Amino acid sequence: MGVAKRLERFRKDKNLTVTEVVMLMADKSVGVMEEMLQYAVQGPKVQTSLFAPKGVAGPPKGTGSEQRQWAPRPEDRQVMAQLVEMSGLVNESAYIAVALNYCLPEKPCKKD
Repeated sequence: MGVAKRLERFRKDKNLTVTEVVMLMADKSVGVMEEMLQYAVQGPKVQTSLFAPKGVAGPPKGTGSEQRQWAPRPEDRQVMAQLVEMSGLVNESAYIAVALNYCLPEKPCKKD
């Protein structure tokens, strides 16, 4: 199941806004950032001499075509900017997508 469906299911089950879910998952991601970033690395599933090895090519897992809006306060956006910087990901959208993908239920994040 994709991130968007998992986000909607979690949001509705907990009666939360998208912004509240983003902040919860971002908070949860801090304790598992290294593992989350390793999980997010994508590359070709087939290893050949013609294609880049795993971890070299492709966008991070979770950064698909569907997007949701979140409405952070300025101070929340500053915290997110720090998380983006710590992670080395390209922007806020990429960090949120990776954190949601890794930390929403039905994925590896075990920190509850």
